[in-house]
Amino acid sequence: MDISEMTLIKSYELHYISRDFFLEQLLGCGQRTIAEEGIDRFKFYIEREAGRLDYDYFLIPYSKSSVQ
Repeated sequence: MDISEMTLIKSYELHYISRDFFLEQLLGCGQRTIAEEGIDRFKFYIEREAGRLDYDYFLIPYSKSSVQ
């Protein structure tokens, strides 16, 4: 992965930054994070910090391919 493609959430998920630093940055630059990663991933980490979710990382749902 090119370093220019490294977003805040990707940096956290790959353990390049600590959870505390991640949350500080996430809450401080929410609009940019939403633009880079999408609202679903942003909401996940906000919900996680609020204690509403039990798992630590956003998982992309698996969907079956329509290719036969």
